[in-house]
Order: sequence, then C-alpha cells, then structure tokens
Amino acid sequence: MLTTRVLTGIALLVCLAGCGRGLAPAAQLRTSEAAYTEAMEALEEKDYATALERFEAAIQEAGLNADLFAEALLRSAECHVELGNLDAATEVLESLADHAPDMDRYHLVCCKLYLKQGDSAKARAAYEAARQINPAAEPPVPLR
Repeated sequence: MLTTRVLTGIALLVCLAGCGRGLAPAAQLRTSEAAYTEAMEALEEKDYATALERFEAAIQEAGLNADLFAEALLRSAECHVELGNLDAATEVLESLADHAPDMDRYHLVCCKLYLKQGDSAKARAAYEAARQINPAAEPPVPLR
C-alpha cells in the first residue's frame, strides 16, 4: 500500500515533470497506461482488490500524465473505501484535497468514506458539496 510520504513524493515528481509526456520513456508510459486501463476494467467489474493493485502499479510506474495520475489516486481511494481500508483511503483523499481532477467525484468518494466511518452528517455534507459542483451528481450509496 502506498503511504502518504510515497504519494507526496510521487506527486512532487509529477508536478516537476509537468503534464507533458515527453519526459518518461515510451515503455514506462505504456506500462503505466496498461495498468491504469486494467484497473479501470477491474473497477467497472467491482473487483476492488485487483483494481487497487493495478492503480497502485500505474502510480508507482510514474508514467501517467498528471490528470491520469490524479485520477488513479482518486480511484485507488475509492477502492480502499470499498475494501474497508479506511485509514488508507483517508490518507489518499487528504493528499488530493485540492488537486483532484474531478472534484464532484472526490466529494462522492468522501461521502462513501464518511458513511463507512459512521458519520452521516459529514457524508451528507460531502454529497451536497458534490451537488454544488455537479447538480446531476447522484449519491454513491443511499444516504440516511
């Protein structure tokens, strides 16, 4: 599992490298993007363990562009929530608090996390934050 220190270091590398694709070797790009694609397929099938493994592989390979990198982090947090790794999910979400590529999805993942932690009020607030960004946002799980 990735720790906050590792995530911060990787994020710093991505920021220093910029959004361009010319800095990473082609093989590194292909490996990262293949892992990301496999992760998204596993996530679609609700195979959260495989999805998490593949997202982390894509992140560690460090060949994703900045947007896909941040998306992989957000999706890995979602997998952590689904697998009950709530502390790990919290760490990842905290690292993305102001940098998530899709802030409404970020708030929806937070909503799931808060519900799993038993905090309905925070979950509802996270859902409302998502709706402020995207009025069509649906709650990820039924809210009480």
